Amino acid sequence: MLYYNQETCLTTNNYYSIFAYTLMVGILQFFTYDRKLIIFKKIITCQTTYNLGVECMRIDKVDITKCTLDNLYKKELVIRTRIPKVPLYVMVYDIIYNLIKNGELKPGDKIPSENFWAEYLEVSRSTVRMALLILQEDGILSTQQGKGTFVANQKESKNLQVTGLSLQASEIIASTHQEYSISEGSFRYVNYDRFLYEKLCPQENERIGIINIKHNANDRLVAAGQYFFLLKEDELRPDADFSTAYRYYKNLLNKEKCKVNYSLITTVPNKDIKGMFGNDVANVLLLIRYEVFDQDKRVIYSKDYYNTNSINIELISINN
Repeated sequence: MLYYNQETCLTTNNYYSIFAYTLMVGILQFFTYDRKLIIFKKIITCQTTYNLGVECMRIDKVDITKCTLDNLYKKELVIRTRIPKVPLYVMVYDIIYNLIKNGELKPGDKIPSENFWAEYLEVSRSTVRMALLILQEDGILSTQQGKGTFVANQKESKNLQVTGLSLQASEIIASTHQEYSISEGSFRYVNYDRFLYEKLCPQENERIGIINIKHNANDRLVAAGQYFFLLKEDELRPDADFSTAYRYYKNLLNKEKCKVNYSLITTVPNKDIKGMFGNDVANVLLLIRYEVFDQDKRVIYSKDYYNTNSINIELISINN
């Protein structure tokens, strides 16, 4: 992860490239900065046919007390009933997440294999693989090359924390001297989701909204985002159109004195992401995840996926 604080303010002695297309899939390089971040270079070759958005709707008020290892071994966590419009991998995500939050799997514990989860939950390995991938994207799990996948230690995670630097999609794309535009977007309320509710902690009069958005450079799709944010029910209705919801979100994002934590990782595209980008999706995506805090209260949790077949992002440090 990138790390930044006000004292060192972007320090780097070295120059690294995040992506090298000819190198091994999934390699993430780490950066320390000193003065200034420059994001540049673009290659546009992306197709423009795609389907809209990832729903990411999770189980409604799941019974978390049943999520124990004993019940897992007894196969009492097998998913017997499908919930309409909720993908099976999302339900697997919830089970593993709740096992972690209930203390059944602790930070540093090695996660069982895909075959193990597939056997005891009676789902396919591809379903398990997608659930584990998104848990990694959300910072719940971490992978160590040659060792396996582990429950992440949140206290030891290092993120790029900034107040004056922005890694938002519009600014990254604009820095490549290409014309930025939004091709598609949607908004809705999120049903109960333990991970998001613990992240954003909505109060009695608050809900969590999600914006699915697609970012273009010169009218070609290069990035897609999922933006989760707190909203007041009397300020943004569930039937609000995308433009209204996006203005509300931007006002939250640009509020004075907000603090932003950024983290950069590489990830592989799941089925939903492939649907968003079309046939030209890369084998490795750059994921920029950011959280926005307003007076120590987290109000935004967002993810932008960059198709590295369509945009090549390199980071340079400059020492003055």
